[in-house]
Amino acid sequence: MDQEIMINVQNIKRTYGKGHGKTEALKNCSFSIRKGEFVAIVGKSGSGKSTLLRILGTIDRPDQVYGTGEKPVVEIEHKDVLKLGDAELSAFRRRRIGFIFQDYNLFPEFTAAENIILPLHLDKKEADKQRLKVLMESLGIYECRDKFPQEMSGGEQQRTAVARALIHEPALVLADEPTGNLDMENALEVAVLLKKAVQNYKQTIVMVTHDRQMAEYADRIISIEDGVVRI
Repeated sequence: MDQEIMINVQNIKRTYGKGHGKTEALKNCSFSIRKGEFVAIVGKSGSGKSTLLRILGTIDRPDQVYGTGEKPVVEIEHKDVLKLGDAELSAFRRRRIGFIFQDYNLFPEFTAAENIILPLHLDKKEADKQRLKVLMESLGIYECRDKFPQEMSGGEQQRTAVARALIHEPALVLADEPTGNLDMENALEVAVLLKKAVQNYKQTIVMVTHDRQMAEYADRIISIEDGVVRI
């Protein structure tokens, strides 16, 4: 495994609301993830794991100032994403990060193949048809290429979502409860596919899950309890 650091997070805090409605979703979190590592972040509902994933995905930002004066740091591929402007951040997210969601987030009016290559179109790039075929075959969904989401099973839809996250060869893939809507058989298949993505495509994957059985497929497990990361 490559020892280069892919993610470096320091002094991360995230608070929502004010006064009596104030909620500390994350409390002074610091950790790192190596390039090519498959990491599972586990915790109960409301523990802060999804907030942490949104910050890693540059969709949300941590609080900027601590009482101790320590500044938060979120570095991905040695780039401090907290210092990027909106346009630069959007381009970085689009090109370097892939997302997999619990509810698939497929566009119902697009076929499986069209859903998969959408990130390339958004970046004004042409799809490599051979790469698309190889990727879909490796995920067992090539026969679904012309099907619309409503014509596919839950497992096929999630594998399509996995392919969409991998098609533009991002350095980092973030999966938010990717097996939450699947039965056990399909959930295990998706967990295996994510592990293979690390091995075959050399990507770094961070998966949020409340399911310890799914987490066991990862190289390393990070627990989060009441907003506190425990390595």
